[in-house]
Amino acid sequence: MNPVKESILVADAGQTDLASLLQLIGGLSRNHYLAQALDVSGNVLGEIEVKGGMVLSARVQDLQGKEAVYALLSLSPHELEAFHVTDAPLPHEPIGFLQTLLLDGLRVQDELHQDPPALDADTPFKDWTLFDTATDQDTSPTTPPAGCPFSSDPAAAVAPKPPEDDLVHTATALRNEIYGKQPPYRAVPHPSPSATLRPTWVLLAFASLLALLWARKRS
Repeated sequence: MNPVKESILVADAGQTDLASLLQLIGGLSRNHYLAQALDVSGNVLGEIEVKGGMVLSARVQDLQGKEAVYALLSLSPHELEAFHVTDAPLPHEPIGFLQTLLLDGLRVQDELHQDPPALDADTPFKDWTLFDTATDQDTSPTTPPAGCPFSSDPAAAVAPKPPEDDLVHTATALRNEIYGKQPPYRAVPHPSPSATLRPTWVLLAFASLLALLWARKRS
């Protein structure tokens, strides 16, 4: 089933008309919807998808879109009720956990979107110092190893970050990255009282049978 699509006008980056957002979402009656942040021209800056009380994904087109998604998620616990977060199927998560995890994940993944430089393992750590804080003199090595982010050789410099068009993350994927596929808050089924008492009845029956056999043997 496709989510109900809701749109919210974001006139300036990071500024969200919360009253319109709450009115469009319509309280707690919908359990699967897509909230979009639009600019004044009607272009989609970013969007978040919510289903069953969980933020499923956040999609951004550029830096302004990312700030718009931040604005959509940066709500107080009371305002988060409009996003069904208080009815999330993971009750052990605090109110702002999904919101914080998604925001931090977007920031971290954006910063780590490029491959790390291939550092030379034989280069001493002190040679990576840019400036001597005591003398404010440049102490960088004259020939940095390949991949050094401060290399003067354009061919050895770190590649620029790719565009953010494909920056799509889900809360589930982020949880798996942090906790693995078996998160610590996974629900553990509790045995029913009848299943717990069953071994006790078996032992009592066995003990009664032994007592009966012993009594018959003595008689």
